[in-house]
Formats: sequence, C-alpha cells, structure tokens
Amino acid sequence: MYFAVIDTESLKDPRIINSFQISKVVVEYEPNSEVNKYHHIFFLKIKSYEIENKINLIAKEMKDGWFAFFWDNQFLFIAFNKQTFKVNQAMLEKDKQYLQAQDYGRSVGIQDEFLNFKKYFKRYKKISI
Repeated sequence: MYFAVIDTESLKDPRIINSFQISKVVVEYEPNSEVNKYHHIFFLKIKSYEIENKINLIAKEMKDGWFAFFWDNQFLFIAFNKQTFKVNQAMLEKDKQYLQAQDYGRSVGIQDEFLNFKKYFKRYKKISI
C-alpha cells in the first residue's frame, strides 16, 4: 500500500482527486506562501500495483512549481509535473535523488522554505496515520 499527499491548489483540475481513495483532508494555513495562504491537503491511499499509473495521472494535472509526495515503507516519491524523484527513506536527506529534487524545485520557482522535503514529509506522514 502506498500513501500520497496532494494539495488540490497544485492541480489544474482538482476533481481528479475524486478518482482516488481519500483517507483524510486537512486545510492548512501557509502565511509565507506567495501562491495561496490556504491549502486543501488530501491524504490518499493507493494500491501498490497502481502507484506508477497514479503518479503519472497526478503529474499530468499538476501546475508548474508544485510537487506531491507518494510513499510506502521504503521509498518516497517526490513528483513534479515534469519529473519524479525516488528517494530511499532510510537515507532521506543524504539520498542523491533528494538533493536533485531540491535543485529541480528551485529551478521551477519553488520557495526554499517549501523545499525542506524532510520536514513536510515527516509531518504529512504523521498526519496520514
């Protein structure tokens, strides 16, 4: 089983979320966000055999400059609309893919504050349980 966290503000058409198994929805306040102060965060469950297809489905709908997390017990996928990075959770910040995801995020205009994937992932993983 995989889990995902998607901010619907990141999607061109947020109705795509209706095709997923939703486990929780949280509205967050991000006072430093240049895009939107309020974010609707959807926590999803995805069957293992569907993960590639579901990541691609979300990525096609994502706006530039946004990302989503998908994970199981071993890996964290950081998915942007044009690129996905597979990070080993045991190594997280030391994983080359993690650092490349941060560099990519900067290149598409994501504020540094939101590129601390470890901080956000740990919080979202805890909320998802």
